[in-house]
Amino acid sequence: MRNWRETLDFLTDCAKRNLERDGYLAPVLLVEVEGGDSALVGINGFGPTVEQRAALLFALGRQLVALRPRRATLVTDAYVKAGDELPEGSLADDPAATECLCVCSMDRHGRLRVLTVTYDRTPTLEGTLIEFTGEHLSDEGEPFLLLAFWAGAGVRL
Repeated sequence: MRNWRETLDFLTDCAKRNLERDGYLAPVLLVEVEGGDSALVGINGFGPTVEQRAALLFALGRQLVALRPRRATLVTDAYVKAGDELPEGSLADDPAATECLCVCSMDRHGRLRVLTVTYDRTPTLEGTLIEFTGEHLSDEGEPFLLLAFWAGAGVRL
C-alpha cells in the first residue's frame, strides 16, 4: 500500500464484501513493513473485552517485531453511538447504537487515521441484507488496540 487513503479504501472495500457475503466480519490486521512488503494477519479468538483484545494485539506486536513494522491497520466491526452517555453494559446491547466497520490505522510515530462505515441489517427471505449508511474519516480516536500492538512491537508512543 502506498498511502493512508489507499490502504483504508482497499481494506474497507474487502470488509464490505466479506460482511455482505458472510453476514459477519472476521477481524484482520494489516502490518506494513520497511521495504514496502506487508503481512495480513487473520485474528482468531478476538475476546469479548477490550483487555483481552489488547493482550492479543500486544502479543501480535511481539511476534511481528522482527518484520520492522511501519504501519498497522486493524479491521473489525464495532458499535457507535452519538453523544457522551455510554450504557452500563456493552454498547452492542444499546438499541441506540449503530453497527459499523472500523478500519483503524496507526504508524510507528503515532499518526492515526480511522474510517468508520455504518450499516443496517434487514432480515429478508433470502438471508440478511446489509445496507451501508454512512462513512466517516477522522484522524482522531482512542486506538487502545493499536497502542497495544505498538507496545508489543517495542515502540513507545
